[in-house]
Amino acid sequence: MKSCFPKLSFLFIFSALLLAVQPQASALELSLPGTKKATPSEAQPRLGYSQLRGFLMDFADRYMQMVGQAADTLQKENRDPDARVAIQTIKLFPCSSAFSIAIDANPHMALLNMEVLVHLQGSVWKDEAPKKFGVKADGLLNVQRELENDIDAIALKTLTPEQLEQLKTLVTEWRTEHPDQRYVSYIRFSDFSEMNPRRHSKSSSLLSIKGLLSALQVVNMDEATRSVDQARMVAERTIYLSQRIPTLLRWQTEMLFYGLVKDATREVRVIIWEGTEACLVILLAIFFLALLYKFISRRI
Repeated sequence: MKSCFPKLSFLFIFSALLLAVQPQASALELSLPGTKKATPSEAQPRLGYSQLRGFLMDFADRYMQMVGQAADTLQKENRDPDARVAIQTIKLFPCSSAFSIAIDANPHMALLNMEVLVHLQGSVWKDEAPKKFGVKADGLLNVQRELENDIDAIALKTLTPEQLEQLKTLVTEWRTEHPDQRYVSYIRFSDFSEMNPRRHSKSSSLLSIKGLLSALQVVNMDEATRSVDQARMVAERTIYLSQRIPTLLRWQTEMLFYGLVKDATREVRVIIWEGTEACLVILLAIFFLALLYKFISRRI
């Protein structure tokens, strides 16, 4: 028993020394050159395929609801047939484009396309809506700002803030090159590769496109090596789109109706104007005939 006591005391002292030295060793390790403490943004894992697709599908639903409601409010305040057709295009084409992007097979590329859709469409609305609708366009522009913040928050779950700014810069540059383009619902990220590189600095344009694509390839590399149930993914995307097609068809029918009303109104205006002209001609002819008859009767 006496021989075991020195051994136990030695082990106890050795263990205490290890516990006392370990924090200092950890601190020394973090301070060594070449070591870097992971930041919260770096430690956070990137979104996988199914997670990102879910975020994009939910965003497309919010996009349809918010833009559709803002467009309906504008239509109630505008009785002009031409204005109603223009307002109908505001909700029909961007929302159908958002749904087609959300079900893309590659959700990371879909994220870039959704960013392009929201910011590029918003740029057009900010330029055109106040000219057409005046202060009534404020509701649509407020909704647009909320949607831009929403999609940016989703993008930051996959892209870095620097990459997101590069993407917005590309959108601004494309808009600068195409100032007269008003229909941008089906412009995609791949269309940016057609921009003229001579008009842009080295830090933007094609360099930014290649950088974003390479970043997405790194994200997708691990996912591409995993076995995925393709049939289940196709079924989910099909069910998602089939549940939203009736709304798009209804909006398409409304647009056809507004177009017919606009054309019919124009035809009616033409008929009324031509009929009015004919009536005026007949009245003038009758007036002159009455004067001629009165003049001849006096002579006789």
